[in-house]
Amino acid sequence: FSATNQNLSKTLEDTQNNNKALSGKLEDTENELTSEKKNALKQDKTIQGLTLVLKEKDKEIEELCHEIEDRNEALAKAREMVHKDQLQKYQGAEEHQSLLMEKQEELAQLQGEHQTKLLEAQKLQRSLWRREQELSDLQQAKEQLDQELEEFQQQKKKGDKALNEVQNQLKKLTGELGERESGLKQQYQELLEQTKRRLQGHEVTIQRLTTCLTDKEQQLQEYMNMTRDMEQSRSPGGSDTMLSKLREQLKQKEKALEQALDDKFEALEEKDNEIHQLHLSLREKARDLERLNNLLSHNEDTINSFDMLIKEKDVELQHLANMLKNLQWAKQDVEDNLNRACREKDAIISQLKLSLEGKTKDMEEMASALLSQSQSQARDLAEQMGQRLKVTEAMLAEAVKARVRLVADNESTVEGLLATISSKDQLLKESAEH
Repeated sequence: FSATNQNLSKTLEDTQNNNKALSGKLEDTENELTSEKKNALKQDKTIQGLTLVLKEKDKEIEELCHEIEDRNEALAKAREMVHKDQLQKYQGAEEHQSLLMEKQEELAQLQGEHQTKLLEAQKLQRSLWRREQELSDLQQAKEQLDQELEEFQQQKKKGDKALNEVQNQLKKLTGELGERESGLKQQYQELLEQTKRRLQGHEVTIQRLTTCLTDKEQQLQEYMNMTRDMEQSRSPGGSDTMLSKLREQLKQKEKALEQALDDKFEALEEKDNEIHQLHLSLREKARDLERLNNLLSHNEDTINSFDMLIKEKDVELQHLANMLKNLQWAKQDVEDNLNRACREKDAIISQLKLSLEGKTKDMEEMASALLSQSQSQARDLAEQMGQRLKVTEAMLAEAVKARVRLVADNESTVEGLLATISSKDQLLKESAEH
């Protein structure tokens, strides 16, 4: 009995130690998940900030494009004024007519190129809008993953609560088992001592009755010897009287002997009954102990099932942590692409500003030249304007090349985002399969 209790106590102690180890492991995993979630939130804020900066840069580029269009219109009007002035001054000169036709063709070509650049800028705006939409979809997918992580944490909390309830139940059962074990030991000891006392009393009674019976038998033998001697020595009449008395005494002795035997058998029967009751009590305690063992076995099965569930959750948590790390790497790539796009847009904006300043300066010089130059210097002014127009065309061509580079880089960024989204979808599918 004591060995069984020791085994049960050892099993309970091992179970509690395993539960403590599992609880510590769960706390470490939860802390790691919380840290990863904080890092993900920081990266989300960084991406949002870069997105806002990108929108501001796009807006600034659009404003500069509108301003360039206005300046181009003003420059075209100034050219028309110069052409009209040249027509009035050189109507009869064939060279002037040829120069005017060339300038008109150049102006038409510049207007066509300008229209093409506007279309390219619109395409770039639409492409940027699509990229922003794809980035928004990626953000929504990330929020969905965060929601799934939150649901997993809630399930984990429920599992921790159930595990704590099982641990509390185990502690309660351990206390009840200890109390019942102590009660059983005390009750068994009391019954054993009481039975020993009763057995000692019965043995004393039996010994006393045995001694009394021996004395009675000895007295009976003496009386029989005396009777035999008297029959041999006395007359028949006196012998009959004496024999009658002796028979009466013998009957009394036999009655006393029967009473002593009855008391002895009654004491033995009472002892047997007490021993039987003690056996019944021990059987009842054995059934209680077996029931407690079954309950403990059931609790061990429950703990094992929780252990398996915790292991499965650990595997799922590790998988989600790997997914989160992959998303963080993808976000880092997106941040790098956005930073590079912002730097390139800043460079384009600087070039556009320089071009705008150059056009503004040309218009101012043109206006001052028109007011200050005499009619004899009109041809030189036209040649100077032609050279400046060529310089302006070269600057516009450089701006177009920069825009083409920006479109190519944006397409590369979009491909990276699409690859990130594809990787994220694959990770979500793997998570759903698990």
